[in-house]
Amino acid sequence: MQRPQKVIDDAARLEPEMLQSSPRSTNARLKNSVNIVTAASVVNQVAVSLKVNLGFSNVNTFNPTNYNNVIPVINLSVPSAANASPALCTAVDFGADGAACTRDGDAYVISFDRPSFQSDSCIAADLEPVLSQIGKRIADYRARYGIGYDATIQGFASLPTPKFAKCPEARPPKPACDYVNQLRRQIVVKGCDLPADQNVALSAARAVRAAAALERAGNGAVVVGDLAAKGTETARLRRAGATPASDQTVVIRLTPTPAP
Repeated sequence: MQRPQKVIDDAARLEPEMLQSSPRSTNARLKNSVNIVTAASVVNQVAVSLKVNLGFSNVNTFNPTNYNNVIPVINLSVPSAANASPALCTAVDFGADGAACTRDGDAYVISFDRPSFQSDSCIAADLEPVLSQIGKRIADYRARYGIGYDATIQGFASLPTPKFAKCPEARPPKPACDYVNQLRRQIVVKGCDLPADQNVALSAARAVRAAAALERAGNGAVVVGDLAAKGTETARLRRAGATPASDQTVVIRLTPTPAP
């Protein structure tokens, strides 16, 4: 009968509070202490296991009954639309609209393989259907990938001096040299301050007409932010024998603007 007494004495020395009057159960208190240490160890092991290749956070809740609820919260990165989107020239078939698309750094340049305007005209009767299709295709691209475009449009003219028969707004002495884009921002056409060069005025009017047609069809996916009148700038550099109609056109430069 000596062994039980020894066990009780040893326990009393380790836990003197056992000799005091207390409504708490010593066994329950010891069990609670052990359970808490064990639970904390388990939580740490789970945290180490989840740390590999995953972002996580643990919500650890200890209550008087010593239940340990470990809730791993896993955060997975989502690729941005810009990284997932294909190049505009690849995703959109501009060739079907009689246009060519080339990459220039982060931007895209749209040009046309045939005259965009009739001689002595800034009325885009032939160009507007093409620009309408281009605008719609860019709008579809934005709806799919979340990327719109800021546009810069340059107008060009051929060498003969225009008579403005089909472009009254370009007639001197005060040709129209500004454009209000769809954001209600007034844009002054660069180079249009040369009234003596009538081809410059004609090329400015062509750029303005093209801007209006493109924005109208783009439905917000294309915003014109810059216009330039190039006049006969390239026509003078073409080799002898080049057709004058090759410069009756516009060139569009598109710079991507991710959606907010």
